[in-house]
Amino acid sequence: MRPDRVDAIRQAAEALAADPTGQDIAKHCNSFDEYLIFLTWNIYEALGELGPDTMVAEIQAGVNEAKSVCRTEYEACLPKG
Repeated sequence: MRPDRVDAIRQAAEALAADPTGQDIAKHCNSFDEYLIFLTWNIYEALGELGPDTMVAEIQAGVNEAKSVCRTEYEACLPKG
């Protein structure tokens, strides 16, 4: 794995989670796991064009490193109650 690619994926996942698009995704998901799948899929699709040589393991590692930030963003979008 390439650490620079993993770090770039982590940064992308964190940025997407904080972005209005990521927040909108969070509002429509029934669980954090479902939310993480949607974020991962969006990153995977983007990398298909930008970095077609990216390995699945690099995507998994980058998203895994971003989990705590993504969880915080997800929980901030949950209805207060």
